[in-house]
Amino acid sequence: MQIVHDPGGKNRFKMRPGTHGDAGFADARKEHRLWLLRDWSMEHLGSGAYALWIGMNPSTADHVWDDLTVREDQVFTEQHSLGLSRMFKVNISSYRSTDPAGLNARGVVISHPDNLLTIRSLAKGASLIVAATGKVPGILVPHAQNLFRAMKNDGCKMVCLGLTLDGWPKHSSRLAYSTPFQDFNPA
Repeated sequence: MQIVHDPGGKNRFKMRPGTHGDAGFADARKEHRLWLLRDWSMEHLGSGAYALWIGMNPSTADHVWDDLTVREDQVFTEQHSLGLSRMFKVNISSYRSTDPAGLNARGVVISHPDNLLTIRSLAKGASLIVAATGKVPGILVPHAQNLFRAMKNDGCKMVCLGLTLDGWPKHSSRLAYSTPFQDFNPA
């Protein structure tokens, strides 16, 4: 019997009423989440326009449960995205951990080999791409730079909810819903 990975944390929330969830994991232990879907359209389940949110690393959210960040991203999408009723969540690192320091643990593969390809593929179909990583820890900086460079080369236009003092896109869970999107042009 395979033991499922525990990303830590205790905050798991039921999805909002009328929301369908799905997730793509790269391994049987569910250590690496490549994508997460939230769809509250119901009449267009499985198709239609969507927002793509890029975070730092996944935590507890899956096909059944929300975490705080996914909940916040869904509300921002509903309020700011001109009628979009679907969103995908991806992350610079695919390794699930509620503590970014867990990315430094011995033996941890912080990003699955399919992660970048998955993000780039989802970005091609997105109506809106929102970078919302927060300050990226040193171990993830090369992954973030590689991802944003690849997306820029793909011609992706990204927005964010403001920038940290270090120039990273602010994390959505620490901002008011009235925070406007602004262009994000990584170096």
